[in-house]
Amino acid sequence: MTWTSPCLCFSGAKEEICLDLTRALRATMFNRPETRSYAVTDFVVRGVFPFGAAIKVHLVNEEEGLFIPLIVRPTADGFRATVPAGHIVEQWGVNRKLMELSFFPDLMQSRVGEEGFFLLPDWSGTLVRFADHAPMVNRDRLYMDQEQWEKLNLLNCFAVNRQGKGVLGIVHKGDFNCYVTTELNQRSENRIYAAFVLRKKRGRRSSRRTRKWSTPSPQDARRSIPGWRYVTRNT
Repeated sequence: MTWTSPCLCFSGAKEEICLDLTRALRATMFNRPETRSYAVTDFVVRGVFPFGAAIKVHLVNEEEGLFIPLIVRPTADGFRATVPAGHIVEQWGVNRKLMELSFFPDLMQSRVGEEGFFLLPDWSGTLVRFADHAPMVNRDRLYMDQEQWEKLNLLNCFAVNRQGKGVLGIVHKGDFNCYVTTELNQRSENRIYAAFVLRKKRGRRSSRRTRKWSTPSPQDARRSIPGWRYVTRNT
């Protein structure tokens, strides 16, 4: 595992994996005085430290007063990323609330018209091809409230297949506070990623569970279904 700012590179099962850690997270914020929501995607790496067999990275956005620790651990077939939610610091938390935290929103990205598709967790799986869709953003909660029974989701996973290579994401825990977000035709790009809700309302933090995310490197989809695992465990 080698660190060359801002990228962390290590060998996966099939190929080398390089992660731009400044783009590892997307924070959804709410500004109370201005009563508006907005996204924060730019973080600065302010420290990289050994953490057993992993490394611990301190991601900071000074303008928003955010300090988020990210732990990245290589595995035999990929990597695991962890955010200890109870260690997140919100310096301006009185007026700027961290509502959601998305993991690696650009990693499962594709271009409009590219060969391939997304797998959404609706019912027993819904395929959305990388066609020229009208611009839209779709959010699927892994488990719906009772009043939303008509949109029953039976899967706690999502996936992408790009030119014969696929990646599967599975949420093992924390799924009652998790949405799968699909962005279609956003400036000719598509994305799919998991967003974990930290606050359901604009007040107290609703969840302090540690978020863990692991993935093997992409495999040939014709041979097997490759796996990404989103794992959430209580601290």
